[in-house]
Amino acid sequence: MVVNNSFSFLAAKLPVTSLCFYGNNIFVGIGGCLKLYKLDEQKKVGDESKVYQVFRSSSIHILKTFKLNENDDFLLCVGGKNVGCFNLKESENEIEVTNNFSQRCADWILDGTCTRKSGTPYLALVLAHNSVVLYDMNSQILEVEVHCTEKCILYSAKIINSMSESWEDLIICSGTVFNQIVVWKPSSNPNNQHRIEPSDYIKGHDGVIFAIEYQHETQLLFSASDDRSIRVRRCSLQNGYSCDDMSRTCTAYGHEARIWSLRTYFKDVDHNKLLSVAEDGLCIIWNIQESDEQVVSLSITKRMDFNSNNLSLDINSFGKFAVGNIDGSVRVLVLDEHSTSHQLTQVPAISLVCEEKDGIFGVIKTISLLDGANVLAHTDAGLLAVYNINTQTWKRIYQNENYSSYSCMKVAQGNNLVALGNTKGSLLVMELNENQQVGHQVEVKAFQGKVFSLTWNKNCNLFCSGPNGRINRYSIENCTWDSSNVQALLTFQLPNKLKWHTCSLILNNCDFIVFGDRRGSVHLYQPSVSENPLHTLRCIHGKNGVTSLTEMTDNLLISTGRDGTWKILSVSHSKLQLLMTNRAAQGMDWIDNFHWCSDDSFDNGKLYFYGFHSNKFVVWSRSSGDQLFTMQCGGGHRSWDFSFLHRHLVFLKAGQLNIVNIPRHSLAESVICPSLHSQQIQNVAILNVLKHPLHGEVAIIATSSDDTKIKISITKTQTNTEITVLRTLDDHNSNVRFLKCLRSDDVITLMSCGSKSSINIYQLNSDDYTAMSLRKLCEYKAKKIDSSRADVRFMSLDCFSFTQKDGGRLAVARSDATVETMEVMVHEDSYTINSTGTSQQFNNCFLTVKVDGERIYSGATDGRIYVFDWSCHLLHSFIAHQSGVNSMITRNLQLSSAGVEKTVVLVITGGDDNAITTTLLSCVRDEKVTVANRGRLENVHSGQVTGLELIQADDRHHEYEMISASIDQRLFKWQLKLVDGAADLRCEVMGASLTHVSDVSCLAAYEEEDCSGVGKLCVIGGCGLASYRVM
Repeated sequence: MVVNNSFSFLAAKLPVTSLCFYGNNIFVGIGGCLKLYKLDEQKKVGDESKVYQVFRSSSIHILKTFKLNENDDFLLCVGGKNVGCFNLKESENEIEVTNNFSQRCADWILDGTCTRKSGTPYLALVLAHNSVVLYDMNSQILEVEVHCTEKCILYSAKIINSMSESWEDLIICSGTVFNQIVVWKPSSNPNNQHRIEPSDYIKGHDGVIFAIEYQHETQLLFSASDDRSIRVRRCSLQNGYSCDDMSRTCTAYGHEARIWSLRTYFKDVDHNKLLSVAEDGLCIIWNIQESDEQVVSLSITKRMDFNSNNLSLDINSFGKFAVGNIDGSVRVLVLDEHSTSHQLTQVPAISLVCEEKDGIFGVIKTISLLDGANVLAHTDAGLLAVYNINTQTWKRIYQNENYSSYSCMKVAQGNNLVALGNTKGSLLVMELNENQQVGHQVEVKAFQGKVFSLTWNKNCNLFCSGPNGRINRYSIENCTWDSSNVQALLTFQLPNKLKWHTCSLILNNCDFIVFGDRRGSVHLYQPSVSENPLHTLRCIHGKNGVTSLTEMTDNLLISTGRDGTWKILSVSHSKLQLLMTNRAAQGMDWIDNFHWCSDDSFDNGKLYFYGFHSNKFVVWSRSSGDQLFTMQCGGGHRSWDFSFLHRHLVFLKAGQLNIVNIPRHSLAESVICPSLHSQQIQNVAILNVLKHPLHGEVAIIATSSDDTKIKISITKTQTNTEITVLRTLDDHNSNVRFLKCLRSDDVITLMSCGSKSSINIYQLNSDDYTAMSLRKLCEYKAKKIDSSRADVRFMSLDCFSFTQKDGGRLAVARSDATVETMEVMVHEDSYTINSTGTSQQFNNCFLTVKVDGERIYSGATDGRIYVFDWSCHLLHSFIAHQSGVNSMITRNLQLSSAGVEKTVVLVITGGDDNAITTTLLSCVRDEKVTVANRGRLENVHSGQVTGLELIQADDRHHEYEMISASIDQRLFKWQLKLVDGAADLRCEVMGASLTHVSDVSCLAAYEEEDCSGVGKLCVIGGCGLASYRVM
């Protein structure tokens, strides 16, 4: 294959296949790149210190560090059949990595270690057919190659080295496809066939062996298998081989999928741990226990769910461990912290421990955290009491029988104002002093009926809901605590008189007030204009209510609700506009609020949402996507409260107060390298390339995936840079198959389609490099129109003449063997998508579609290209491939033949038959379409061609440059020429490159020259993402 400098690698986000600690640093293997991160005491990192390109065509799947002598350390990198050794030297807090030697073996390498033979350092490698090779590290010559008599394919192997690191003491544990571990010693005397006889066969698993680990301190051998089990056996593998009997074998289950890696950590007998990571996304910490009879047992200390396939694991001598994930993320955690859990305290009833024994105490109905040490409780007997968490004592502070059953309580954010409302319409406001004693108080008559809800806002503004949808506003600031001075300043009317408000927000400009109600609606009021709302977004949070409203920047709000979503709203021209809808953790059906850790600005800030998933309380991180903390508490329908800063959760269960003290590490981020997508990337689009004021030229990229999400990311157009996610769009209910980007002078339009017949259209400003201006214009869901179409997938779409003012027309390729046309309508800044026609049903699923003027071209799984008009009438079809058409380019050309101008359409396709075809279609005014010329490139790619893009077009001379991508992980640059009046189509390779993205499914190119003028940007996606500059 021709490989030249046509493609220059820029950035990648790939599965993390290997990890290795080195002092206060960690090496990360991502594709063929080695990244070095420096850790501080808080586990945080900045940008990676160095990036090294180790292998061109292999992913690094083993990383190990060894010490040759007191002064020389080296790093072993293994990728496929390739091995590389690097010298490590630390100077001035920087790690210098220099190449020592590299080799390519004849077989896949499963493990490697440094050993010594007659005092000379050697590198021993275990190969995939149960053989060992020995390289002299000084001369870099293969000196020894030995084979075991058990010649079979291995799925895993472990080299057990003695303390002396002698070749004579080396023992190999090979995990075979026959569900057993073969133990053999490569330095033993061979038999007459020059092979080594095994020392033992360790059986017991019911599946192939994926991981093997040995703990020298306890002489325990651990193995993980396809049967989802971990087995432990005592084996002596240091001074001759011996194995315990079967009765001492321990088997443990905890994972639901294949276990990829095992690591042990031994501090002492009482602190002996095993870590395992698996395909199910779980990282499990096991406690290793031994009885007096030396019987070994495993028990689960903690389960951590990291959402997707965990591929790599490592732990250092200080108890820090790292987990690498298929989504490109790396997490660094501390074992001692995560071996401990939260502390739950069940508080005795008030009557049992209260200092005052007389009186009626009642049952606690409402609770609120005052600060990190005190909880305020209100009972159905009208009692207010404070529980001190530190002293574990109750103190009664106030009681009023008029505020007993069915009363509501709300504490102001400053924790010194308490409001109570009762069923008779009375409102009681109290001020608490530093000793939690009631100081001033005032009572007013708010309504002639029940007080339904109370909310505090800034500047001591209290909003009170009563009958018939009425809301009163009171100001307690600078109050003289006289009922005559505490009167309703303003009154508001909700549209639905049967509901009440659940949250309130006074905007910073103080001109507008926003309410969320029990019906899930959000209302905008301008007190100086009317008591009725100026604008209402009805039921945007379902039917269970809005839980919080927060102003992030001027006129930009976030609302949360009991429908499991959080929404971004804006206030403009006296109207509320819903910009974006987002989900939190998968299955989280109730978001109550969020904590905002600001890093200078909203777009850089970290949001931690908390709420409920069924009967569990959940804290979820927006930046990492992790559930930081979960706790079964019975759900949020009883009174509860949570403080992120004080790390306290309080809740009622069976009338009893429960207090949870959450460890600091449980609410801390552990991600040092953020994730992208947890599943296969289906499509990619380059939204824009622009100048960043701090980072120079950057590219804004959109990706869609099987994980139902669309990610908007940013990356520098420089070599070896990071890809950082700016925004996550998760309003699709199933996988997102296709993205279409349309650019104009001031806005960028992004269209997406996917399963369940759904289409979403978004827009953002073209000069926006933070994606904060991103807004959703409209959506189309077929199941709302026709439930029978809910299972139909939209495979691809294309758009014709779309503008902000007039909308445009869409063509959609569908999985039910039809092509559908749609129209985007615009009416008073409101966008809607309507279906305008559907073609007849054919026999094969349509995979791709392109719109070219008045015709629609669609490729199907039978290898044919179908040509339609906008009425969905079939004009022509022809065979382009033996099977599915995955990618397509169409272009209108004006050709001159014998002085006559004619219009032809160039159609270039890539298919499942590994071929690229070029077709010239002759189109005349009577809608007749005929094939004028054909060309076919076979056996260029060795896998399905999944991406084609034009990067340069010269219509005058009919010369074009194109790039292609395939699941064979190769990129090609092509030059296409039309000569002799299009009688001849010539196509030749101009360059090629390999990529570390596996299962390549999509390709996107930026049509214009980048700002540097050096080349054009292209991005490929699949199991990961990578960007290149095409020269």
